Amino acid sequence: MGRSNYLRIENTNHVQFRCQFQENRRICVQEQFVDGAGQTQFDDIYGLKISEPTLRELMLIQSIYTAKTPTDVATLVAEQPTPRIFYKTFLELGCKSLLSFLAFDRRAIGCLLDDSKTRALDRTYPLIYKNPDGQSALDNALELNQLQSVSKMIDHMTKYQNDPVYAHLFRRNLVDLIKLSDNCAKLFRSKILNFEIQYFEWPSLNRDRAKAYAPYNNSMFKIRYEYRRLFPKLYAADAEQKLKMDRLREEQLSDEMGYSAEAGLERGT
Repeated sequence: MGRSNYLRIENTNHVQFRCQFQENRRICVQEQFVDGAGQTQFDDIYGLKISEPTLRELMLIQSIYTAKTPTDVATLVAEQPTPRIFYKTFLELGCKSLLSFLAFDRRAIGCLLDDSKTRALDRTYPLIYKNPDGQSALDNALELNQLQSVSKMIDHMTKYQNDPVYAHLFRRNLVDLIKLSDNCAKLFRSKILNFEIQYFEWPSLNRDRAKAYAPYNNSMFKIRYEYRRLFPKLYAADAEQKLKMDRLREEQLSDEMGYSAEAGLERGT
């Protein structure tokens, strides 16, 4: 389990290994929180499915490693009847997928991330994620100046990994991406870098419809508790409005009870 700690987005995350069945082994990254009833809960952030390679898959991996030129590698990738092997995560590869190893070749990446190929992808699990060295397949392609591969990966993430939990993959490379890639506009418009807050600790509606900005540089998982600190004026206005509504309900309830008592006295007389 300790070897999987690199998958955590932040140090407060938990790593759970689920292995009820050999064909359904999973590593899940979770975050602990306290719900409105004061109960401790765990929320799944993302997970990886661990696959066991078949003999044929092992032979293909060996063939890729012994290929003499990038063209040979790209040909091997393109000639496979299904790209599913390249999307799998293997413990034998250091809990990686082959995508990280193929990031050096734009033709192989272009083939694997083509929309006609990604139909074989299990979208429950991410294809691009942090590796044990702290980098992802996107970082590998960027270091090798494979800008077409980088663009393909950004396209893939905005389609199939369009979630704020993957924003950590851009913490150290965003400046380089802005300088080198022409596909950043799609990234900035995606949900990866636009977090819609939907916690019960935050109001879903507010009478003040003006945009409000506040600096925040702490954990994305702790922001659920930060509404009062980030927007104190809005919080105070919400509290005052809630107090007024509670008083109004109490007055209505008191009036209803008074009417019921008067009606009972009239019936008694």
